This record gives sequence, structure tokens and C-alpha cells, in this order.
Amino acid sequence: MKTKTALITGGTSGIGLSILKYLSNTGYDVFFIGTRSIIGKQIEQDLNAISKGKIKFIQLDLSDLDSVKQFAKEFSKNHVKLDLLANIAGALFPKKMLNKQGVEKSLAISYLSTVFLSTELAHLLQNAGNARI
Repeated sequence: MKTKTALITGGTSGIGLSILKYLSNTGYDVFFIGTRSIIGKQIEQDLNAISKGKIKFIQLDLSDLDSVKQFAKEFSKNHVKLDLLANIAGALFPKKMLNKQGVEKSLAISYLSTVFLSTELAHLLQNAGNARI
């Protein structure tokens, strides 16, 4: 059986971390995105010690839409398919905050990064045959 590949945003806590742990036990190779490098690397190390698949943390600020697009291009260069894309990351800030592009950060993280990743990685999802977002 071929190994399945998953990409999870918001995989360092909450629902994203739960999905990450579940998939790591089912043999998926899982890439997970977060901004907290120390926590992400620790999760990667802990899960790789017990996982049936490979676990890889990717530090990425999903509010920076240029970085999201660049990440999607790089991910596409290094992968043939993507079986699962879990857009879990979300953020709510007490005060209005703008990203580098002048877009409100909550909107950029919770919605626009999801759209960008889903559309930019669509060809990898199609290559998987029975992929899910």
C-alpha cells in the first residue's frame, strides 16, 4: 500500500493537533504548519518516535499571503500528490491587525490562506485520486 500524504494547518494545538496525532497513527506522512517553532519541532520529534508515517513541522505565518503562495509552490515542487488537506488554522485578535499586504490578519489566516492553499495545491489533490479537503 502506498503511503498517503496529509497537510494540516494549525497542527500545533487543538483540533489540528488531534488530527495530526490520529493521522500519524494510521501511517500517513503528515506535514503540519504552525508559527510556534519550538512547539512544532517538539511535536514533530515526539510523534516521529512513535508514528507509523513521517511527521514534518513547517513554520509558516499564514497571515502573510505571499509566504503562503510561495510555500504552496515549493510544496508542489517536492510532492506528486496530496491525499488530505486540513485547513484548521484560525485566529481572532482583540484589536484590528493588518498583515504585510494590508489585509486584516484574522481574515487572512482563517479564510484567505485556506483559499490559497486549496487552489494552489488542487493539482496535487487531483493526483491523489480520492483526496479530501
